[in-house]
Amino acid sequence: MMCSVAANVLSPPIAPVNRRPKRIFLVRHGESAGNVDRSLYRVQPDNKLELTEKGKRQAFEAGKKLKQEIGDENVLFYVSPYVRTRQTLAEMLEAGSFRDYSVMENPHLREQEFGNFQDPKKFDHYTREREACGWFYHRMPGGESGADLYTRAHLFLETMFKDVDRFSGTDQAVENIVIVTHGLTMRLICMRYFGWSVEYIQQVRPPANAESWKFEKADDVTGYDLATDVSLSRPEADLIAQDPSNAWQTLTERWRKRFFEKKRSPRRA
Repeated sequence: MMCSVAANVLSPPIAPVNRRPKRIFLVRHGESAGNVDRSLYRVQPDNKLELTEKGKRQAFEAGKKLKQEIGDENVLFYVSPYVRTRQTLAEMLEAGSFRDYSVMENPHLREQEFGNFQDPKKFDHYTREREACGWFYHRMPGGESGADLYTRAHLFLETMFKDVDRFSGTDQAVENIVIVTHGLTMRLICMRYFGWSVEYIQQVRPPANAESWKFEKADDVTGYDLATDVSLSRPEADLIAQDPSNAWQTLTERWRKRFFEKKRSPRRA
């Protein structure tokens, strides 16, 4: 999936054509304790969940790959204030040994809020509500809808480009931006920037832990192309094409079983 956008979207045309960052990377946090054990959401706030050891290794590898791509160019990091995203950034910085970088924390990058504590026992009810309303519009009690998160994505992008344009005519012009955030936040940042519809965003796959998506700028424009294939896997896309009215109910049910139903240990002989 290659997407592009016209120049100067979301900000006034004040930046010289060649002074916008060459690349923008969206990076999902590494594997967290909540990714492994969903029951933790019943007793621990989402923002305090930490990376697993595997998640730290994933983040470290992401930092090494980033360093290979940008070399000694400067980089501006934006990070969600959640513990797992801060830890992901820390591992990336250690791995990359970046020579010229800055870090800015931005609350707009936080995860979609599903309520203060999440009870898996109530998820079936919320799933039915979500199917009726549509995932983009449904809001769990005490939480946010996808539309709410879309608004945050818009506010973040405006802030980011204003930050960049302040330095565009100086020797401190930003060459690379890295946004360390969460899976759905990544998708909705793309949705806002590239002008995707609500229907189109449903064709976009969730990023894996510590996966990086890259926006790349052509030399003669200020807009960006999405250089990463973010389309759904073929079986999921086929399911939607064949039976669009029931596809998302099926996919949501698969997700529910994966994360909320405990796997039974095999009985010992």
